[in-house]
Amino acid sequence: MHSYRLIVALLIATFTASVASTPAFTGPGIGPADPAAGNPAQTTYKLLCRGGGSMTTQRGGPVPDANGVEMVVIVLRFARSIKAAGPQGQGLEPGQCSWIDRPLNQREPVELRFKTHLHAPPNPGKGGKASSEAERFPDAFSIPEYLKDENHYYSFKAYYENSDRLRATESTYFKPTSDKPAPQPK
Repeated sequence: MHSYRLIVALLIATFTASVASTPAFTGPGIGPADPAAGNPAQTTYKLLCRGGGSMTTQRGGPVPDANGVEMVVIVLRFARSIKAAGPQGQGLEPGQCSWIDRPLNQREPVELRFKTHLHAPPNPGKGGKASSEAERFPDAFSIPEYLKDENHYYSFKAYYENSDRLRATESTYFKPTSDKPAPQPK
């Protein structure tokens, strides 16, 4: 009987320790690896996306950050590239995303979530409408518009959050250094 109680006590202690060490979600769109929420940072990798094609975006509701600035989570759904994006995006077709050094594997999700301003700070109360606005004033309105164009690229520092999605910690527009995509290495 004594050993049974000891085993139960060890199981409870193990379960309690694993629950205590599991990062908790702290609000809508804030994942377990959100340094702003006090959770540890994840190792991120560069993910490059090319606009157009079947790429879609969905905007969440505004949530104020610690400074009271309204932030929004954007859900980006994209096609999986069978090639690495490459440093200039040469491996991407319209609507695709891929890691710069390798393609996404079949187990990696084709959904990316990232935070951005509801309205760009220099342009409060007015989201950008022109597709080039995302280069100067990225926000929840200008980025989706920007990504409708197959000649536009966006770069993310992202990590695998779970089987359903990737999470980005940073995002910015990206312009290949040449009008022509660089040739694929052989």
